[in-house]
Amino acid sequence: MEGIPKKKIDYFELEIHIKDSEPIYSDREALIGNITSMEIFNHLLIARLAQIDYFFALIDLRDGSLLSRWGRKGRGPNEYTAIGPDFYVADSCLCFLDTGKRELNRVRITDLLDTMQSPRIQKTPYPYTTSFRPKHIVPAGELFIANGSFADGALGVIDKKGQIADETIPYPFDCNPVEGIYRGSTFQSRIKSNPRSGKFVHYYFSSDIFEIHEMKNSQPVRSCLSDFRHIPKLKVKPRGRAIYAIDYERSIAGLLRVATTDSAIYFTYSNDSYAASAQRQHVTDEILCFDWEGRKQAKYLLPLPVKEICVSGNDLYGVRYDDDEMRIYRFSLK
Repeated sequence: MEGIPKKKIDYFELEIHIKDSEPIYSDREALIGNITSMEIFNHLLIARLAQIDYFFALIDLRDGSLLSRWGRKGRGPNEYTAIGPDFYVADSCLCFLDTGKRELNRVRITDLLDTMQSPRIQKTPYPYTTSFRPKHIVPAGELFIANGSFADGALGVIDKKGQIADETIPYPFDCNPVEGIYRGSTFQSRIKSNPRSGKFVHYYFSSDIFEIHEMKNSQPVRSCLSDFRHIPKLKVKPRGRAIYAIDYERSIAGLLRVATTDSAIYFTYSNDSYAASAQRQHVTDEILCFDWEGRKQAKYLLPLPVKEICVSGNDLYGVRYDDDEMRIYRFSLK
């Protein structure tokens, strides 16, 4: 039985149908490739890029112009071979992991707009061992929280000195029979923090599971866990070091992408199978909004499906790919 409909993660008493969309950018004239994540800083949209010569693009939301591409791929000075798919903005800086050199990089966003000068980049090593393998790191109070693969727990904790902390953040579901370091690479997830409050949200792919943590006595404590009903389904792999993998035919697509503001958390969502959603490149017209206590706020239905999202104020920005052209649209949530 499916149970009581109101327990379903996509059941909301308030449904808002967005009727209008406004195209604000197209890369037809200047190809920037696929976008893996986005953030808003003042009037700028910052996009992490894939499959192109640069890792980041800065777009002016006032007129839709491409102001800068930065983070050249390569092995020369001030070039990068591997930058994680996620990043965050803090203290007017673009912050990202150089996973090749295992450094957290911080660069002032205004410096990226000055094409005449090389930006000053602060590089801080982060811990990486055989049992502690961060994929993305976000600030939470005085600590840093990492997702990735860890021998113990679902998330890693790094103290203010840059050392691995003793805190263990457990999985919210039974991970058996997957063990140890393989859990993180099998049950993949994403994190997003709210630097103003010190809280962070953590959600799992191929599921409807998300959790919110807050800092108490300088330690992360789970304050909310979704009423999930769909744990990722496993299958046995025919080959490879890892024995198990996610069965995408039997698992839902669930929570796909996340965007946050100081007051709310937004998920793109699909109740189709993960495999069916992947055939459509994980685009959806459903946006589920929660506050930072985990309470349902509204379900938004967009006039067209999108993939990556970010939110600033009352505006949501979504990415679509049509006929080898990438477009970014703005939707008013008012």
